[in-house]
Amino acid sequence: MKYLATAIVLILLWSCEEDLPAMPVEIPFTSVDSGGSSYSLGQSAIPIETPMLFVLRSQEEFDSFWVQHRSGTIPAPPPPEFDFTDVELVILLDLVRYNSGFFVKVHRVNQTGQVRRVFADQSTPGRGCIVFFPVIQPFEMLALPKSRASYALEIVVVVRECGRS
Repeated sequence: MKYLATAIVLILLWSCEEDLPAMPVEIPFTSVDSGGSSYSLGQSAIPIETPMLFVLRSQEEFDSFWVQHRSGTIPAPPPPEFDFTDVELVILLDLVRYNSGFFVKVHRVNQTGQVRRVFADQSTPGRGCIVFFPVIQPFEMLALPKSRASYALEIVVVVRECGRS
């Protein structure tokens, strides 16, 4: 009888396991590059309607990206080296902005099943902030362990208050 009860409990646990949602696993990452201007979409930045993620999984993709990404920097810095057998790069690219004071910052990446979620803040200047008027496109580039997962972006707008009203 004792073995029958144990068998029933194990069968129930096994059958329930399929119905349980998978727990997210934190994915380690390193911020490789960030700033206010990425020329990755070419000299005439393509207006995008929402921040986007770009995933680079090969040296060829990275070389092509880097030439455009730093094309506005003279002299262009040499590209960092990555071993794409173990690493993939994810670039968070923000909207084109027509004044300074905007930033993007990734603070967490996790994976559930075959989806990696990138959690980031989109910082925007609030009342009292002094801004200048260059055309910018904030970005952050991350190095993560290689995967075949797809990516999703979850971004929160954070308004910085700079002065008193």
